[in-house]
Amino acid sequence: MTLKEFVEEHGDDPQGFCPCVIDVQGNLYDCAKGHLEALLKLDGDKKLEDIPSDVSPLFYMLAKTGAIVVDYESQVCSGAISNKQHYVLSSLSEMGKISMDLKDVHGKFQL
Repeated sequence: MTLKEFVEEHGDDPQGFCPCVIDVQGNLYDCAKGHLEALLKLDGDKKLEDIPSDVSPLFYMLAKTGAIVVDYESQVCSGAISNKQHYVLSSLSEMGKISMDLKDVHGKFQL
């Protein structure tokens, strides 16, 4: 969903509650069943069994999809983020939906 749709749907959520995934196009996905589940669906319903056993499934899916996982207190990516992702993160922060703290699991990228 778009940022506008996400805010409309979650506008009344308690502050500090913003679990979602942001894809490289800046679209947001709810994480009702967790970030990993959302990332697997984003990649065409990939199954855990499809992920190499010697890596973290979450880190693997972040690298594969280029997405960002978002919680109120922190956000996690794998490498550089797109301008659209940056815009969405900045907007969520300005609205008080997140406390900006982007972590790159495969580098040193920080906003």
